[in-house]
Amino acid sequence: MGLAYNLDVQTWDDFGEFLPNMMIALANTDPFTLSSPFTAGADVFTGIGGGFGGGWEYRFTGPGGGASPAANTQYIFPTGEYIVRDMVFINGRYVFVGSYKAYFRDLYGVGNHGYAWDGCIWTINGYSTGTCETAPCTYDATTRAFIGLWNAQQAGFGFMPMRMPMDISPGVIGDAATIAADDSVGLQAVDIWKSGSDTEVGSPNNTDTANIKIVTCGFQLVGDPVAQGMTFTDIDYIGFMWATQLNKQQSIDDPPEYALVVDFAAQPYTGGDPTTYPFNAATVKDGSYVVYQVDRQSTYQTSWRANSNYSLSLPVGWTSEMNTRLGNLEDWCAVGSENSGAAGVYTLREWNSGYLPNGSSWNGSPPVGIDVSCLATQYYPRRFLDIAAWSETTKVGAGGYTILSPWMITGDVSIGGDGSVPTPTILGTVPMWMGCTLPSEFANQNAIGAPPGDKVNLRPYMMMHCAGASTRMAGSGAIANGAWSVSGTQTPAIPLPMYGAYGAFNMVPYELMSNFIVGGLNPSGRAPLMYIAVNDIENASGDKTCGVFYSGVQPQIEGNDIRSFLMNNQTPATGIDLPTKWYGKLMQSRTFTTDEEARSKVFITGEVVYNSNNNETVGVLGNYQRYGLDLDPTGEVAETKQMGDNSRQCYGLLGWGSGSEPICYLFDSGRGWDKDPSWGVGNPNYANPADFSNVQMNKGDDFNGHFALDPTSTTRKAIWAAWDNDRDQWMFLFSDPTRGIGSMSATSTFQDTITSTAFLDQTANFALKAPTETTNYQTALWTPFLMSNNMDGVVIYGGDNETNSKSGEIWGYTGDGAANKYWVYAVQQSTGSQTPDDSWYQAGGALTLDFNPSTLQWFLISGSTGRTARVWVDYILLDGADAVIATKLRERGMKVTIEAVEWFKRKIINSGDLNIKQEEIEMWMRQQQDEFSQMMQDAERQGRVRKRKKQVSAYGLDMLENLNTDFEDKEIQEFMEDYLPKSRPPTPEEQAIERQRKGGYSPFSKNYYDEVFEN
Repeated sequence: MGLAYNLDVQTWDDFGEFLPNMMIALANTDPFTLSSPFTAGADVFTGIGGGFGGGWEYRFTGPGGGASPAANTQYIFPTGEYIVRDMVFINGRYVFVGSYKAYFRDLYGVGNHGYAWDGCIWTINGYSTGTCETAPCTYDATTRAFIGLWNAQQAGFGFMPMRMPMDISPGVIGDAATIAADDSVGLQAVDIWKSGSDTEVGSPNNTDTANIKIVTCGFQLVGDPVAQGMTFTDIDYIGFMWATQLNKQQSIDDPPEYALVVDFAAQPYTGGDPTTYPFNAATVKDGSYVVYQVDRQSTYQTSWRANSNYSLSLPVGWTSEMNTRLGNLEDWCAVGSENSGAAGVYTLREWNSGYLPNGSSWNGSPPVGIDVSCLATQYYPRRFLDIAAWSETTKVGAGGYTILSPWMITGDVSIGGDGSVPTPTILGTVPMWMGCTLPSEFANQNAIGAPPGDKVNLRPYMMMHCAGASTRMAGSGAIANGAWSVSGTQTPAIPLPMYGAYGAFNMVPYELMSNFIVGGLNPSGRAPLMYIAVNDIENASGDKTCGVFYSGVQPQIEGNDIRSFLMNNQTPATGIDLPTKWYGKLMQSRTFTTDEEARSKVFITGEVVYNSNNNETVGVLGNYQRYGLDLDPTGEVAETKQMGDNSRQCYGLLGWGSGSEPICYLFDSGRGWDKDPSWGVGNPNYANPADFSNVQMNKGDDFNGHFALDPTSTTRKAIWAAWDNDRDQWMFLFSDPTRGIGSMSATSTFQDTITSTAFLDQTANFALKAPTETTNYQTALWTPFLMSNNMDGVVIYGGDNETNSKSGEIWGYTGDGAANKYWVYAVQQSTGSQTPDDSWYQAGGALTLDFNPSTLQWFLISGSTGRTARVWVDYILLDGADAVIATKLRERGMKVTIEAVEWFKRKIINSGDLNIKQEEIEMWMRQQQDEFSQMMQDAERQGRVRKRKKQVSAYGLDMLENLNTDFEDKEIQEFMEDYLPKSRPPTPEEQAIERQRKGGYSPFSKNYYDEVFEN
């Protein structure tokens, strides 16, 4: 596909401008309305209702159960401030994760309220937007003042708070200002909760392919770690994870209830009362939307002391089986054998048998004598910063296993020090890499009435590999640096353990990963590598930088080996420029087949969902990115791939180095090959000294040079990139303190050719539509809408902090950048106060609090090559007698033309015989060619066969055209050559010469007919 030379950019103000108002309005909605589908207060977490569906209606209220006064009183009051950190697309819907700021009732005890940041999830449909039927809210058409929620459920809008400050107190009231200012907490990353049976889109074996299913992670503040049983007084944050089927095609009930596909015809919404719009056939939009089922028990929350800290009330009459499936982080998170020493080994086998890392069981099995839980070993998961999910991992043979729905998380961990001293403190924080799994289908099993040993009681498997050793485990044989090591030498040196560093991103190359290698040494006989990008690595001189690590062992395995291959000032040199800090990652996904798209666009009930924006059908079954190889929908080829074998899929990391241009480090996702002396001479994995190789490059300079404005900027940072597999191209986003956000499309090769360019500056397309100059924005992200005919999706521009001060702290390791890898901050538009309606409260009264509406600039894009394919057909309509003649000409092998038909008619008139002789046809053909040859000779003598300039296309010229940029105008000649018969009978002279050449004779008569008869 060509680059998007025609990129249509539209502002999505109906959603983006009013998102803070909708968050506030939804939080102020009473639980009864929130549980009532198709009302103005309903959202996507309301569901259709009935049975055991829904259950989220108390998410903005206090604790105590649905009948309690607190549960019927608002406790969470959003201020309108928020941050977006990551997003995904699935089945036509965008899912965003990040943080929001709110005023929490009783945050510091009864009667002591306060401000804090919390994690959250937002959703919105990417199709059928902006109509009177699918507008999530209403506003004044003239003043654009927010009126209220409208059809939020139909629009796919949802807002789910994580309630982190209500589950674990963030501190004491004396620290209120610090707590209110800590905007680093919340959800940090999101990916699809993939099933092991839906690697191929629309697989009939998959039970949840139509669902909106994600895994997301982050961290929360811990005000009193000792009170939470963490031993060490200076633990500040603790990890947090959700695996959830947010919306479902069928409910968990027996018999199930099903999602509804609703068709509509509505006018575009431009403000005011949607019910008063008159029908206008010229502007009406026809489309569809899906209203899904919702089951609270299809969500798994793994957090510290979740079973006792969880504060969300159950509806009246609900039992504990219908609750969110809670898992205590301290019980379910294990550490690898390199960190646990003699404490024992916990594996997938024990997990599948019903055991927890602490040796206890959830299914009644007798306990075993191990305890490698993070609590017992004193490794406290601090921050979960990035997540990457794939479909399946297998190993065949001894110790074989199958891991369905795996995912991995990277971040950092607090390492426990000497716990026996009066005031125990941690040794520090170090990077960690964690492997997780839980089959996504388990979320669709009903826990009501399930026996104690049923799989609904299983919680996610979590195996953490830490780059250090706690004091307790160091005495039991734990390795000082865990499974982590730094390769080569660095100047200045990197002290180990890497205290203060954190894992920022992790990447997996294929949907189906295997530790069982077939085909011998092809080329290595080893599993492909997985990658971890690490930030905040401090060298011996105190300078902070970043690096990249890899592992050939799945993170779910209890023992691992994690090595660096890319560091600053490394010997041997890598030839790759490293940034100061990694801001983003990029992972190319495979292209869907036509069969996959066809299956995805028919709902399980047989219905089709239409997008009123472009009149296309929407992929609603398994429509999300898949990693791996093109033309390999099942993943079976990728499953056989070995370390060192090219995937020809691009992965990468983005950043910026002081005084240099943007860093776009790109590499082949599967080609990375680790060689070292341990394999022995003659083995293809042998190298002495150890060596790492890959197809890798830094394309930052090429991107920079293709910007129309300031192509030599040394302050432009690469911050985000995503691949659109419909048009097979990238769009990279860049940030510059003076130029703001720049956008650049790129081909998969990143290489200009003589005939085409690999880069296309799209910045101006956004600048034309943005109400604020794009130079004002400092952060951005985007994700594509899949299974459409164009490169389309949603793009978000924001600030570097709440006031968009452009201070640049986010790009380094101080201030806002100290605890963040990257974010897109909504910018305050005004400050004021609000007094939410308290008419439905049963405990507590009205509160007056901050109202600081903050906005991002949201865009919807749709791009094509700009080329228009036109087809025309030249035809001749012959009827009556002409049709009879045309048929006769065709029988005689002549080309049917107007001239041929007219000639035949003349012959009939002259001879009265329809059966014309073959020799007459051949004579006419010769006359036509002779006339054409004479015409071309006359035209050439008159100078009418001349050369003209060729227009230069947007794709450039090939080498021959650069040397000779003119070409002959042979349009008429080429047309005539196609029009006239391709052959004619030879002349008598030609026949005679041919017979002489063959030893025949030459007739005396020069009469054409005599020669024919003689033959």
